[in-house]
Amino acid sequence: MRRMFGLIRVVAVMLLGIAAVEAQDAKAAASPPPELTVKNVNVYSSKGDWCPSPTPTPSTAATTGSTPSKEICKAGIGDRVIVEVSGLKENVRAGVLKPSDLVLFLNGRPLAKVNGVPAAASDSNWVSFDLRRSEESSEAWAALLGRPGRQEFRGATVSVGFPDKQAVRAEPNAQMTINLRLYYWGWAIFSLLALLITLASFVYLAKRTGIIRDSGPAQVAVTQRPYSLAKIQAAFWFFLVIGSFIFLYLITGDYNTITEQALILIGIGTGTALGAAMIDANKSVAANQSVNELEPQEAGLQSEVAELTKQQTALQDKIASAGAAATDTDKQTLSTITTSLSEKQAELTVVTKKIKIAKSGLTNPVTQGFSKDLLTDADGINFHRFQMVTWTIVLGALFVVGVYKALSMPPFSATLLALMGISSGTYLGFKIPEKQT
Repeated sequence: MRRMFGLIRVVAVMLLGIAAVEAQDAKAAASPPPELTVKNVNVYSSKGDWCPSPTPTPSTAATTGSTPSKEICKAGIGDRVIVEVSGLKENVRAGVLKPSDLVLFLNGRPLAKVNGVPAAASDSNWVSFDLRRSEESSEAWAALLGRPGRQEFRGATVSVGFPDKQAVRAEPNAQMTINLRLYYWGWAIFSLLALLITLASFVYLAKRTGIIRDSGPAQVAVTQRPYSLAKIQAAFWFFLVIGSFIFLYLITGDYNTITEQALILIGIGTGTALGAAMIDANKSVAANQSVNELEPQEAGLQSEVAELTKQQTALQDKIASAGAAATDTDKQTLSTITTSLSEKQAELTVVTKKIKIAKSGLTNPVTQGFSKDLLTDADGINFHRFQMVTWTIVLGALFVVGVYKALSMPPFSATLLALMGISSGTYLGFKIPEKQT
């Protein structure tokens, strides 16, 4: 009997325990998990440094309840932001959410694809986010990092939330601000100096060599040849794109920033320079052929003019010596020789001018100054050259502004690119008959 009563007592205790657990679970199910709030922010840099420092790690803080200091941390692309979210572990236990459901918010802007990862044990209020830039988050990063100035850092508020929703609120007196790194000052200075040295070297070569000058007659020194509009346009887009590429890499860390439109603009500049070089080469070939054909004619005419001049002088002396006794035949012969001499001299003048034009290659062999070389030909300032210069400057300015504000090379429409192509094509078309003598 005692054994039976003991067994009944054990069963009763077990039933009461089960009932108590079920009652507790029912009570927990009846009460919803607490609201999420942001409490603290830490940063783990790509160099392995913690901020605030010294401070407990998230795992230690989660278990000991330590509170980080109020130091404002610095972070940028490539670093890890670790956020303490009150109520997170309760919501995870209840199956309401997972840390990966949360995204990081900076200045109230959600960063797409920057999802949360448990920062310590699964039963923790700490969640970490790796700062990285993606195509989906490029617009948000442009707003955060665009228009950089002298300051290496820019203040930003930190929060978490769900995509396409507002960020969760912060607790009173919570430290939720970081200094967002725009760029590394040392690398920025180094890159700027390297770019300036490259540009200065180019300017030196432009003045001392034919790197951006037209081809010309061999007898004209390279430094005296005119500047080539087409080559300058190609150089303009080259330096604009490479400068933008370096700028974007410093800010975003992304080296896949050259767009199809940027390549097209470089292609238009290079293609225009190549077309202009081909036109100049054809002119040079035609000029040499003309010179080879005209120089024998010039030599023959010079010989005939010399002979006729000699005959004219002899007859004039004979008639002057004879005075009134000069015969009509001598006078008629003198008149005929004089007429022939005038005709030959006129032919010689035309041939000599043609040779001069041919030897110049139908282009001005001597520079008239940078701006005049770009805008003028034999008739003065020419519209097709002015048009090409204007559109190049306008699109170049829009390109720079777009890179500075949006942190991306601007996606020019097909219409603008076609307009640039038409301008360059017009320049090449007018260059064929163009003269600068």
